[in-house]
Amino acid sequence: MILLSACLAGFNVRYDGGNAKNDLAARLVAFGQAVTVCPEVMGGMSTPREPAEIQGGDGTDVIAGRARVVNRRGIDVTRQYLQGAQLALGIARRPLGSSAAANTFYIPEEYLKNDMFQNSIKAYLSPNKNMRELWC
Repeated sequence: MILLSACLAGFNVRYDGGNAKNDLAARLVAFGQAVTVCPEVMGGMSTPREPAEIQGGDGTDVIAGRARVVNRRGIDVTRQYLQGAQLALGIARRPLGSSAAANTFYIPEEYLKNDMFQNSIKAYLSPNKNMRELWC
């Protein structure tokens, strides 16, 4: 099973209320081969929402409590991002026999441009040796 960002499957969950639909991702979901997650929404954030950036380090620092995630209005949304990431990771770590198990993460292309997000994702995935990450 593949776990992918809901915005790639065409769900309007991006910060701006839009999506980043990828036809292959949408087909995988339609045929039951992929499970979608939106960590931001799972963490309690609305759509649309203010864009947010990591301040004071990278994703590893956020996990360790040395950095935070702050939205454009200056509001600290670290807790929501961590909660959503933990819930998404919980889905990814389900046993492979379960209906929503995933052993591959698909990451939206926009995150490729941001080293902090890459480090965050890698820090969360690193404890699971059976999980792969595919950047798209």
